[in-house]
Amino acid sequence: INDVTLWTHYAFLGQGQRLVMLDMADTSDPAFVWQSDLLLKEVSSIAIAGDRVYVTAGDSLMIFTIQIGLTPPVQLNGVYELTAIYYPAEAWPHATDVAVQGDYAYVTFGEGNWMGGGNGFLAVIDVSNPDAPAEAGRYPAVNPEDFATSVAVDGDYAYVCFRSGFTVVDISNPSAPFKRGSSEEVLGGWDVALSGDYALVGTSFDSPAFRVIDISNPDAPSQVGFHDNQGVGSAYGVAVDAPYVYVTDTSGGLHILSIASPSSPTEVGTYDLSDDPDGDHLAAWHVAVAGGTAHVVIDENSLHVL
Repeated sequence: INDVTLWTHYAFLGQGQRLVMLDMADTSDPAFVWQSDLLLKEVSSIAIAGDRVYVTAGDSLMIFTIQIGLTPPVQLNGVYELTAIYYPAEAWPHATDVAVQGDYAYVTFGEGNWMGGGNGFLAVIDVSNPDAPAEAGRYPAVNPEDFATSVAVDGDYAYVCFRSGFTVVDISNPSAPFKRGSSEEVLGGWDVALSGDYALVGTSFDSPAFRVIDISNPDAPSQVGFHDNQGVGSAYGVAVDAPYVYVTDTSGGLHILSIASPSSPTEVGTYDLSDDPDGDHLAAWHVAVAGGTAHVVIDENSLHVL
């Protein structure tokens, strides 16, 4: 399981090469509802806007429509496949994250792998016609930057985690996105969520793994706070329900932080999910929060509801 996203009382999972829908009305007993046919590649990320599900897999963005009461309850609309003239076939980029706002989907791409460096970029996809999504713009337009891992969008700005730093991209003109500011102080971002004037970033560094970035000035984003989880692992997943942030780490924990004071995030609770019945050490990856429950993907093979 590579990602989890919530829609009313349903959860959508990326399970290998399938999109899976679960009924979570009874959170103690998730019920299987539907799964897609095999996709060409493993699902890497999922976003939902309205009744549409946006799924990245390989170098593609797929758009599905939720149609409760019909058979099937989810229907595939259209597919966008990356075209990149400056990439040889053996170094083809793959989509790492997707965020949706209005008529556009914002997809981050990385080439190679994060640890090995590689290049990446943000693609702006016009999804106004879900049957025929098409690329509208790209940042950088040429000469891609470092590996891009995640994106969050609000208004005229996309907030992108590149391996080399946190970057604010102006998307007021979707066909010509451009860089406004960046913070090289925040390196190796894995996930990003937004809360008011702040971006909340989980990073690959375990000291500190969680960073709070002031984005009130898009030309000069700056770190204003952090939480040191004392070496328990990288912060891989971030979900926000202000004033709380839910952060997963690669040592198997879910950390609940208060950001009532953004300059000094405070841990108010934690739950250890690192040990399974077979005694294996498990990592906590993605997290989605709604209605007093946190849905956590553990070690890419199971979903836990807290």
